[in-house]
Amino acid sequence: MPTLQERITLIESNPFHQFSGIHQLESHEGEGSMLLTVREPIINPNGKLHGGILYAFSDVCAYLALLSLLKENQDAVTHDIHVSVMRAAGFGDQLQFKSKVTKLGRNIAFIKTQVLRNDELISEATLTKSILNT
Repeated sequence: MPTLQERITLIESNPFHQFSGIHQLESHEGEGSMLLTVREPIINPNGKLHGGILYAFSDVCAYLALLSLLKENQDAVTHDIHVSVMRAAGFGDQLQFKSKVTKLGRNIAFIKTQVLRNDELISEATLTKSILNT
């Protein structure tokens, strides 16, 4: 079974993740984090970060938080996500994604992800993930 670091490397090597530019992925004791610099390929026609990117990477960061708590024979899938966007992010903005597992059960996990720009809250997501034995 892959180690925690090998699993993180798999996430980093995903072509969509590389294309979007996420970096500095971390997973430790039920918390996850990563960075994203808003670049040309992920902005909408108005010059702002595409909202779908916030959804997608809030989910990835939540997975990072949970990953540090999963056993080697476990994985997880998202079955519910709610994202609230408070502010737009623009070209060149550096965004920090931070996630924390708020409750972990035998088969389910609840996770919160926040996206910050210079300590200012951009969006917040709550996720529920099902834990699977592989």
